[in-house]
Amino acid sequence: MSYIRDLEELVNVLADETRRAILLAFYAQPRPRTAAEVSAEVGVHRTVAFSHLERLVRAGLLSVERRRGLLGRPAKLYNLGERVVGLWYPPRRFLELAQLLAGALAQLGAAGAEAAYRAGRQWGASVGSLEAVGDRVDRQGDRLVVTNCVFQEACRGGSEVACWLHAGVLEELLAEPVRPLGPSGPGCAFRIGLALRPVPG
Repeated sequence: MSYIRDLEELVNVLADETRRAILLAFYAQPRPRTAAEVSAEVGVHRTVAFSHLERLVRAGLLSVERRRGLLGRPAKLYNLGERVVGLWYPPRRFLELAQLLAGALAQLGAAGAEAAYRAGRQWGASVGSLEAVGDRVDRQGDRLVVTNCVFQEACRGGSEVACWLHAGVLEELLAEPVRPLGPSGPGCAFRIGLALRPVPG
């Protein structure tokens, strides 16, 4: 019954168009924001934005922390929470499965990382574009920062193999050698170029 209650809560929270717009803005650009910044971004009064932000925090979709403001007043900063939006009934444990498989591959060391990389290459070839994957990429010379890692939750099971899988996807889609550097803020970073360390294995 708790799963049904959680599902109903999520549906109710996301039923509001403004609240969805606020949450999608955080997904599109995952960075901390104040209520004033959110109100300007979605075009609503600050008190309205604050109310929606607090509702998203209670639902676990956003998190909140305080920072010292310019006049010494603490300001609330909102950011993405740990809860992932997923609507399935009956319940499906895709996230737990991804974490368990990443953990199992991580125990295999270099062989697990190589298997993840090759699976990423294969999946990247079937998907065909970064847009279809859902990645948002910021390229800075030979460094690539993925600002919204679509495999982020699986990293809790084994970040290294998840990063190698992601590198395989990017390498296939960009047609350039890609090697993982690890987490970078809300996303992850990669190195691009010919003079890179070899694939594990």
